[in-house]
Amino acid sequence: QFEALTQRLGVEYDGGGASKAIGDQQSLAKAAGDVGSKSEAAASKGGLLGAAIEKVGQHRNAIVATTAAVGLVTAGLISASHAAGAYETKLAQISTLGPSYAAHTAEWKDQILEASTAMGQDAVVAADAMYDALSSGVPPDNAIEFMKTSGKMAVAGATDIGTAVKGLAGTMNAWGLDASEATKISDTFFAGVNAGVFRVDELASSIGGVAGLASSLGVNYTEVTAATATLTKQSMTASEAITKQKAAMVSLITPNEKMQDVLKQLASTYPE
Repeated sequence: QFEALTQRLGVEYDGGGASKAIGDQQSLAKAAGDVGSKSEAAASKGGLLGAAIEKVGQHRNAIVATTAAVGLVTAGLISASHAAGAYETKLAQISTLGPSYAAHTAEWKDQILEASTAMGQDAVVAADAMYDALSSGVPPDNAIEFMKTSGKMAVAGATDIGTAVKGLAGTMNAWGLDASEATKISDTFFAGVNAGVFRVDELASSIGGVAGLASSLGVNYTEVTAATATLTKQSMTASEAITKQKAAMVSLITPNEKMQDVLKQLASTYPE
């Protein structure tokens, strides 16, 4: 039994021919439209990310207070010897990325602390995430704004800022997007969460498994998110959905005989 899924065509082939594939195409097209429209509508209203932040805002003070109690984020406790040492080490690592980065380190020291405290995130983890963001190509001039978006995504998605940074930066790099697109990407992720059955951190940590291939085939991140939403409604995890999409894309590149038959039938139904 051959089983393949194409994220773009919506094919899950199980021997039933193109009829199921066409049905899946319609389902996926609707999901892609839902995710895209929710993301676009959110942009005009301050974004899904902003709405999610507002929902968890009532808990933020408790989060910050709890985190501060264990000495992770507040400026007062970050000055304690152990935490301060770890934080300074992370800043030193950032400065090794090059002269242009070293020149910003002094100002970033306070800015990362302020941003992480405001979002209830561990300052040491935030500094480490900053290193990852810069290493991934986020320009120094956009780094703090990018970190703030990542921090908001982390709070709204109940994850850590490191996971948020990897998801956003990885998506930006795979699809050749500018750092200014971070909020739009985040809104799309949340639209997918609303349409599917997965968490933001699950998509952020797994989308890299298909991002490069999808981009090379002209499949955008909104479509990948929509396909993930559709598949997770079929009792798959986000990671399994990403794996399915990758297998489908590979099968499109080198289709076997059965897949060729399905694609031909789909082509006759969807000539475009």
